Amino acid sequence: MGGSSSVPAEGLDDGETIRSAAAREAYEEVGVQIAATDLHHVHTLHSRTNGQSWIGHFFKTEQWAGTPALRELDMIMPPCTTATGAAGVRAERPQFGR
Repeated sequence: MGGSSSVPAEGLDDGETIRSAAAREAYEEVGVQIAATDLHHVHTLHSRTNGQSWIGHFFKTEQWAGTPALRELDMIMPPCTTATGAAGVRAERPQFGR
């Protein structure tokens, strides 16, 4: 979901397997190449966000090529201030690659 911090994720393209979609998204969002066969399923989550149901499939890998870097900079949330009870919390933009 745009505007949220998350692992690389998106829906399936026509004819795509879940593993090939995960490998594609890893490349599109963070610039690493992963063979779909190197992705190992570790969890399935059924959730509801903003009134919409969705299912997330989570994979792990120990093999990839490339250096992770943010590639969809337009999807990063700007710094914001939120309040929890009486205490204010300052949320900073995540610093990657340091």
